[in-house]
Amino acid sequence: MVERLNLKIWLPFLALLLANIQDSYSYQLAKTVLQQLNGNGSQFDAWTQELSEQLSQEEQQRMAWNVQFLENSGEDLGEMQKRLNPHNQFKLYLWMSFYWQLRRSNRLGSDQRLLPHFAMTLRQLRKDQEPHWNSLQLQNMLQSLPRSLRDLVKSRWFCLKHDRDQLYVLPNGVVELGANSNCSMWQAEELLQTANYWLRLRNICELHATWFINMLQYNKSGTYMLLNTTDTNSSIYCIRNGEGYLLRKDQMEDHLENDCHWQLNDCTQLPMMLRRYYKV
Repeated sequence: MVERLNLKIWLPFLALLLANIQDSYSYQLAKTVLQQLNGNGSQFDAWTQELSEQLSQEEQQRMAWNVQFLENSGEDLGEMQKRLNPHNQFKLYLWMSFYWQLRRSNRLGSDQRLLPHFAMTLRQLRKDQEPHWNSLQLQNMLQSLPRSLRDLVKSRWFCLKHDRDQLYVLPNGVVELGANSNCSMWQAEELLQTANYWLRLRNICELHATWFINMLQYNKSGTYMLLNTTDTNSSIYCIRNGEGYLLRKDQMEDHLENDCHWQLNDCTQLPMMLRRYYKV
């Protein structure tokens, strides 16, 4: 009876000791992650793949959440983001942990590459039907993005709406008030050869009709600029007095900027709405 009582007294202390040992081990592993991350990229991929296969999901998540990615203030956050691109399950947990650390520390806006790159990667995960796409962690991450980036992740078809004049783009530079036909719809396609920061917008009615947006030009108001090419000599599509015009980037002046801001609105449901209300 006395021995059983003594065992009950010691059990909480034993559990605490084991927890401290486990936390210490997790901390050491977390330090190892940073060492590996700052080394050879292909070796880091192989190492994280091995841990993905050896550790349980719970162990991987706990380890990823213990990594202090921001302890080195001089680190290039954009480069770290690229090295953490989620090619395996453990890197996915590391990538999500990195995102939340940036968000909690208000550093997502410190580099214009960060938010667009997170959004484009989420879009690719959804497109590839990544098994974890419907996980609570990824859905929480998606919901934390600005609305314009959430739409970019989830949607396939967009209507291009001028931010000031409320006009929509049709093929051949035509604009109209309201999205009144399927020809208002543009499909977004990633251009992988341009470092993942470009999207091509192709019209549903005329496939040769295209615009391009550079995700690095995303601003806090959730608007973009429409470009006719991806090269340095591209022109921007703008509107003044209800008429569209092309403006070379080197001609952009402050008083013209509001002519050139466009919203990418989700138009996935447009055909159904047209059939319902306009009998199209």
